[in-house]
Formats: sequence, C-alpha cells, structure tokens
Amino acid sequence: MKKNIFFVLIICFAVIFFSCNLNKSSQVIAKVAGKEITMQDLQDEIDGLPAQYRIYAQNPDMKRKILDNLIMVEILMKEAEKQGVLSNSETQAKIKEEELNMRKDMEAQIINLKKRLEKVSENAKRDVVITSLLNNKDFKDINVSEEEISKFYKQYSANVKMQNPDAKVESLVNIKEDIRKSIARDKWLNDLKAKADITINENAFMGLPAPSSQIKILPEEKKVK
Repeated sequence: MKKNIFFVLIICFAVIFFSCNLNKSSQVIAKVAGKEITMQDLQDEIDGLPAQYRIYAQNPDMKRKILDNLIMVEILMKEAEKQGVLSNSETQAKIKEEELNMRKDMEAQIINLKKRLEKVSENAKRDVVITSLLNNKDFKDINVSEEEISKFYKQYSANVKMQNPDAKVESLVNIKEDIRKSIARDKWLNDLKAKADITINENAFMGLPAPSSQIKILPEEKKVK
C-alpha cells in the first residue's frame, strides 16, 4: 500500500513539474504592437546562438539584450509590413530563396549530427580511456630541468597578461608541480609518437592527387626528402 502511495506521489510531482515548465515557457515577457514574445521565444533565440556564446546568454544583461533584439525585429517587421516591403513580389521571392538556403544548411547540420551520433560510443570510450591513462601517470621517471620549468612559467605569465593585463599570475611555487608534469607528459607523448610506425600520405592530406605509392615515414627519419 505504501509503495502505491509513493508511486502516485512521484507521478503527481512529475505532472506538477512538467506543468510549471510548460507555463514558464509560454509566459509572455513582452508585447510589441499586440505581438507576444514568450519565454520560449527567448530560449529559442538563445539556443540558436553558437555553442561558445550560449553560456554568456545566462547572464541577465545578455538576456535583456537578446530580448531587446527580438523586440526590435518585431518593430522592423511591422514597419516593413506597413511600407509594403513584406508583400513585395521581389521580397517574397528572396524569402523563398533564403528559406531554401537555410533548409539546406540545417539538413547538412542534421547529417553531420547523425554522423557524430554514430561515433558517440567510440568517442566516449576514447575520451575516458585516454583521460584515465594520462591521469594515472605521474611522469616522475621523465627528467625535467629547472630551466625548462622557468621557461614554461615565463610563457604562461606572458599569455595571462596578454589576455588580461590586470589578471593575477599564479606564483611559480604554487604551480611548479603542474608545470613539471605538463612538460614531462609532452616529452612522454613525443617519445611515443617518435617510436610509432606512422604512415602519412602528404599529397592526399593537402588535397593534391595521390601518388602511385605512399611515402612511409619511419620513426628514425627526421624529415622526408
């Protein structure tokens, strides 16, 4: 009996949560000459931003700017309708052309996403395995000189100041071990690469016609002549 009551409560909470989200998304946040702009419209605009900018859209000031942009779009659309631009035959033809181009672009993105979805299992395995491999190594057996650490730190400090002159640079004492490990890891990776049997078809890579026979780059070779 208690299990049944618990199950019913879960369903009730789920319905309430879904209803709240639905009401929130349909909530009107602005009106422009009678045209409603909802929370969902704002979210759709945010979702349409490039991935690297979406995080900034969580800032209230940025959300306000996006909303202001939506309002201005509605104002301009109303003005275009008023001046007969919207009903113009040339404009209508351009709309159809633009719609076709946008559809093709979105279809291409869908195809790309499907390809990425097919490889999601392989990529997940690769990311977890390689991260575990690198995190479990301390690289203590690889020699890193004080000079190398000092050079790395100077470059790091310069980069920090270049990006933000007012930024505080972490002291060498606090990050010395991280720097040592980073340098040692790069040495280890370069050593693995040098010992690996790697074949590169340079012509195919550069988009040129492939040669009749591929060039094999042996580990001990510094460059191909």
